[in-house]
This record gives sequence, structure tokens and C-alpha cells, in this order.
Amino acid sequence: LLGKSYTFPDGHTITVLQIKMREDSATQTTIPFVTFTIKIGPGIPKKEVMSEHDFVANYGHLFGIKDPPTNPVR
Repeated sequence: LLGKSYTFPDGHTITVLQIKMREDSATQTTIPFVTFTIKIGPGIPKKEVMSEHDFVANYGHLFGIKDPPTNPVR
């Protein structure tokens, strides 16, 4: 996913900037979080961060990923 981008038919884009391991406060485990931008038209991109599991569940189909990964336990 890192560095990949998807452009919608209307010109909007979603680009993955970074994947970083962070501690999930709810489960006290370290899981990957995805930092990505969403750009709508000629505007300034909006940066967002979500867990890799949630990112793949919401946007994975755009990048050819069908199933969210299971959260690793470390």
C-alpha cells in the first residue's frame, strides 16, 4: 500500500503516505496505522490516519485488497 494512489473517475485521489506501528490503547497491542491523504478537486489534500484494518475495510477494494488483515498480536 505504501506510496500507492487511486484516482476516482471524477478526479479525486486517495494516496497512502505512511504505514507506522503504533500502540492501540483499546487492546494494548502494537498495530499498523495508515497515514493517507484525500484530495478533492483542486483543493488542498486532507491528511487522515486510521488503523490498517479499518483502512483496508473501507478503501482496500480500491487497491485490489479484498479482506482486511487480522490485527497482529505483539
